[in-house]
Amino acid sequence: MPGRSQQEVRGEVLEISFGAGLNLPHYPSHIKKLTTIEPNSGMNKITQKRLMMVDGCG
Repeated sequence: MPGRSQQEVRGEVLEISFGAGLNLPHYPSHIKKLTTIEPNSGMNKITQKRLMMVDGCG
């Protein structure tokens, strides 16, 4: 989803199939809340590491 459409999101965002969180750096800082759904529980460790590297998520 990276690109113009992602920069235009506002308010609260729901991302389905979040995976390893590769889209995180592409979300604008002005969104109020990001809720994610990832059916593969094995991705949780990868995602947690990525969250710690993104400013404002840790």
